Amino acid sequence: MKLGADKIKIATSLQEAVDAADIIFTCLGDDMAVSCTIITALEGGDVKGKIFVDCSTVHPTTTKELTERINARGAEFVAMPGMAMS
Repeated sequence: MKLGADKIKIATSLQEAVDAADIIFTCLGDDMAVSCTIITALEGGDVKGKIFVDCSTVHPTTTKELTERINARGAEFVAMPGMAMS
């Protein structure tokens, strides 16, 4: 399957990407990066009906706090952390 030029959109800001998406995936290095990114996305516009999927490995408290913030704005949150390799 190939994507045509009419199917690709380059976002120049976080808000532009969130506005154009129905599902937003994040995979960042630590709790602070995830929290800052998602809070910024929530503050920037209407996210009602969107789904945030975080693939980062973060503390359960961070996941709980983000779930509450996202749900309060009418969006949904899925935590899908990777497994740490030792």
